[in-house]
Amino acid sequence: MAQVIQNDIIANIAPAIDFSQGSSQTYTINLYRNNVPNYLKASGASIISLSIVDSTGAVLSIFSTATGGTSLPLSLGNPVSNAGDIIFTIPTTASAYYPPGKIFAKISIIYSNFFPNGITYNLPNLELGTVALSASGGVGLPATSTDLLEPEYILQSIT
Repeated sequence: MAQVIQNDIIANIAPAIDFSQGSSQTYTINLYRNNVPNYLKASGASIISLSIVDSTGAVLSIFSTATGGTSLPLSLGNPVSNAGDIIFTIPTTASAYYPPGKIFAKISIIYSNFFPNGITYNLPNLELGTVALSASGGVGLPATSTDLLEPEYILQSIT
C-alpha cells in the first residue's frame, strides 16, 4: 500500500497497479483527513487536480475536477460511502506514449473558500505502478518524431 502525507491530508492506493503501454487503466486513490478511517470530504474542495508523472518528473497526463480546459476528467467517490475517493482512468491513447517504468500521481487540492485566504495542498508523489512495454515492443513516439510539436505557422502578409 503506497501512501503519502502532507499536513493533515493522507493519500493512499492499495495496491500499486501495473499495466502495459497502449492499455487503459483505472485507479482509485483514497484521501483521508487526520487519520486513515476518516475520509476527506473531497467534494468540499474547490478543485482537485492530479498529474501523472514518470520517474524523471515529466508530466504525462493531467486530470482535474475543474470543467473545461484540456485536462482529463477526475471523478469523486460516493459522498456517503467513500467521500474521499478520487477515480480516474488513463486512456489507451495516452498510455501508448508513456515511457516504460514507474509512474506517480502528483495531487493538488485547492480550497478557495478558507477565510481569509484559500489553502492549497500539494502532496508528494504517490507511486501508482509500473508501465511495461507493449507486446509489440512499444507504441510510443520515436525520439525524432515531431507529431506532438506545436503547428508551424507561416505569415503571408501584414495588412
